[in-house]
Amino acid sequence: ALHISTDRLLGLLAYTMEEFDQAQSHFEDAVNLSRNAGYKLELVVAVRYAEMLLDRKGATDLCVAKAWLEESLSISTELDMGPLKERVESRKSALPA
Repeated sequence: ALHISTDRLLGLLAYTMEEFDQAQSHFEDAVNLSRNAGYKLELVVAVRYAEMLLDRKGATDLCVAKAWLEESLSISTELDMGPLKERVESRKSALPA
């Protein structure tokens, strides 16, 4: 069965509205729920979380975003999600070293 986290949707909405702190809270809740429940497919939220962090540009956001992109790449590779993998690789290649 497909599980879609309400927190993921709320995170996307808050991100769209540039309410970055609220988006972060929802994304973290979505990731925690997905990890605890074993919803690996739902963990693809990590790429959107990383994108939000990169847009927010806080003091530690780049470092945290890089970690989320790595996790997103790992999951998208494992689940053979080609378009998502390409998106993550594109975001990673645009980051400073």
